[in-house]
Amino acid sequence: MKKGILTTLVLFMLFSVMSMAQWVNQGAWPDATVRGQLHGVAVDPAGKVWAGNFSPEKYLPAGSVDTVTANLIRVYNPDGTQASFSPVWRVVGNGMNDTLKGSNVRGMRRDHNGNILVTFGNRIMYRINYQTGAGMNKVTLTGL
Repeated sequence: MKKGILTTLVLFMLFSVMSMAQWVNQGAWPDATVRGQLHGVAVDPAGKVWAGNFSPEKYLPAGSVDTVTANLIRVYNPDGTQASFSPVWRVVGNGMNDTLKGSNVRGMRRDHNGNILVTFGNRIMYRINYQTGAGMNKVTLTGL
């Protein structure tokens, strides 16, 4: 008797939850070719999605004949297309010209102004302008 009541209760709860489900799988975003080991994701005030992989990868910068190995940060517009400055493979600006290599992306979030904070290997943190992709600040983290 108790088993029948318990089964009925579980089935009732299952059907109730399923009938209110509003999630629909729309496939991979932005497309099925994007793969990686994401260790940082942030959304800026303009709705762009910033995604940083844990591991470095080979990349051929525009106008170059040589590939670089870097931790790419891909920046996607809300419609899934890449932002004009994407991928970010180096941080340039405010006295910086750092290729993002030698460590792993450990986390990402936006600051109080919407700019992107990204941490590499628990040692370095960059602040990147969310509108231009330019470097704003670099901090060497200590005491961790």
